[in-house]
Amino acid sequence: MLRLMLRRLAAAAVGSVILFAVTFELSVLPSFSTGDVASQPLKDIISKWSTFDKELDIFLRDVSGFETLREAYDDATARGDITFEPVDGEKLVQDIARSLGNLFSKRVEALQVAVKHAEKIAADYKWDDTLKKVNCLFAKTLNDTVEPFAYDELYDQIVSLENSSIHIPVDIFNGTVDVLNSIAWTSGLDEVWKKNKEEDPSLVWQYFGSRTGVLRSFPATSWKNKTPTDLYDVRRSKWYTQGVSSPKDMLILIERSGSSHGQALQLMKHSVKSLIDTLSENDFVTVAHFSDKPHFSSCFHTFVQANEANKRVLKYFVDRILAQHVANYTGGFEFAFQKIENFTRRAYEDQGASCNPVIMLFTDGTSDVPRDVFRTYNPDKKIRIFSYAVGPMAGNRSTHTREIGCSNKGFYYPIPGMGAIRAQVQDYVNILSGGISAYDALNATWSSVYDGSWNMGLVLAVTMPVFQKANSSNNFSQTLLGMMGVDVTLEELKDKIPSEKLAPNGYAFGLNSNGILLFHPVLDNDDIESPVIDFAEIEDTPKKEKIRREMIDQVTSSSEIMEFVTTPDGKHDMRVTQTYHYTAIPGTQFSVAVVIPDYVRNYISEKRDVSLEDGIELLLTNESQILFDTTNICKLDTNETFASSESILTLEELVDLLSLNTSDCDGEAAQKLLFDVWITSCLEDKWTGKERRKEEKRDSFDLPTHELNHDQKRDIDGLVTNEPTGTHDQMQDSPDNSVTTYPTHDQMQDSPDDSLTTYHAHDQ
Repeated sequence: MLRLMLRRLAAAAVGSVILFAVTFELSVLPSFSTGDVASQPLKDIISKWSTFDKELDIFLRDVSGFETLREAYDDATARGDITFEPVDGEKLVQDIARSLGNLFSKRVEALQVAVKHAEKIAADYKWDDTLKKVNCLFAKTLNDTVEPFAYDELYDQIVSLENSSIHIPVDIFNGTVDVLNSIAWTSGLDEVWKKNKEEDPSLVWQYFGSRTGVLRSFPATSWKNKTPTDLYDVRRSKWYTQGVSSPKDMLILIERSGSSHGQALQLMKHSVKSLIDTLSENDFVTVAHFSDKPHFSSCFHTFVQANEANKRVLKYFVDRILAQHVANYTGGFEFAFQKIENFTRRAYEDQGASCNPVIMLFTDGTSDVPRDVFRTYNPDKKIRIFSYAVGPMAGNRSTHTREIGCSNKGFYYPIPGMGAIRAQVQDYVNILSGGISAYDALNATWSSVYDGSWNMGLVLAVTMPVFQKANSSNNFSQTLLGMMGVDVTLEELKDKIPSEKLAPNGYAFGLNSNGILLFHPVLDNDDIESPVIDFAEIEDTPKKEKIRREMIDQVTSSSEIMEFVTTPDGKHDMRVTQTYHYTAIPGTQFSVAVVIPDYVRNYISEKRDVSLEDGIELLLTNESQILFDTTNICKLDTNETFASSESILTLEELVDLLSLNTSDCDGEAAQKLLFDVWITSCLEDKWTGKERRKEEKRDSFDLPTHELNHDQKRDIDGLVTNEPTGTHDQMQDSPDNSVTTYPTHDQMQDSPDDSLTTYHAHDQ
């Protein structure tokens, strides 16, 4: 939506009125003591102020040009230059839902094509144990100054649409056989990605992350580090972890006996926090510790959703665990199994992930295996246990730690030092990914909003697993190779919102099945700590909790709420009744809502076309200041040099491009600008004096002067008989210093008198 604002005298007028009011009050009001017989004049004076708001409203409507602009719209409507239609919130939200559904459907279709192709080339690939070298473009070292690399407007960076590029984490050697073979077989993905791009030019990033840590992305581009040290590992990215495993109910159990004091306990804390980072809002988690007795480690005495806020709380309390006493493994595991059992019962009441219950044990080593507890609480091994032996000496006592994990359908991992934490902690994801291997159909998973890896702002990712399938007459098995993904930027989502129908304080937002925002005006704030925000965190009222619940359940409904809203400039609050209309987005687990203030009843459905010649003439001959956003009107040609060094066009550059009538300009966006310039040109006539000002609808103040002293009478007489018609900044002193006069509008031209400030329409 274009934004056009013409500013001239309104701000100065407001300042004059306020200063006039303060001066008037100080000059007029005498000091009366309590019980003074002359208090009646004061009452009369105060009664006069009851009409001041009306006087101020009339004055501001006149000097600001409000009525002039209203009349211009009324006249244009009468001539048929503008057509208004009522805002239908129910229809509007349905139209937005269908538009978003079509966008999501196109991305899923492109992803399915890529996954099928990947599984085909993986099945045909011959593994090479002797592979020493492969040809590829490493994103960290590629030379993007040569062809076919070139700047692409959609990506806003230099890319190659002919190739993909490779990223490998710093802690993985890129010469291992596993890594080289992963690079080799995935090279065949370029073909399908290019085909997808040809069929849908709006498609942005396509990528594949392997379980070996190799990330291949299309189009090829150099890697942009978000931190001084590149710590990115695709297997720890939000889109990968959410897609690769089913939701989990995880209890993290920390053994904190006296023997773990020092380095071992510090390694456990780092390991646990790294583990918490692998969880998504689809998971539920809690942390407990034990020595002689078990306890919850945080203020959460149950499982909580693994959203960003809850994860921060858990990590805070993990850092405060102290080592003491002797470890009682029987008591610790009884506590863990009982809490999982209690929570699993509640999961049937719409709480918890309802699948994949796991216990993650962190210990510096043990000589005790509570086998009786396992036989009592976990006879069928439904609760899997992953055991981590932490610390430089833990390996000397690893036999029993290994048994705890391996005897409960889990796994055992040694963590002797800091360097082993990331690789060992995240490997459980690959083990649990076997749960999704049972699904033969292609299942798409949508991530929550996150800051994308390629500097395109906030994105959503839709992902699917890629399997190595082995098929014979006797069995059918699948091995997870990695995750395939496609991005949808938040800008693409916002482009589907017809903002011209919502007015400045109207807006739209979307929620996923966990009540997490997909898009919302709050996500436009660069200062937010994390883009993963629950709707309840920003709009927390009982009525809005009902809206959140129904949107999660994909109910189509509406709700009317009286609330205080902040104006777009963030400076004012006002009380408004707003109607929330919401519905499900077809083919997804998402819902979308529009919020419409009660004063938004109609929108402009059709406007007259302003000819290019007339519009350019208005732009070039205007004497007012015109502010507008050029970024969506015309684009800079990067092969030409403009006067401005920024990517935002100047007025002269915009006019030059419009005159050329090239494909660099969006005709619809340009027409909106030209119409706004045309319809608001009446304000320039009003403000510059080309149109005679209407007779001011102000009555003289007939103020009582009874019992006022001589100076107060003189000041009041001066204010009444010398009615101000200019702004405060335009005041001049008359020869009689006792009376302050103001220049009239017609006097605001060139004057030989240097004491009179001269204003031109083009001045700031």
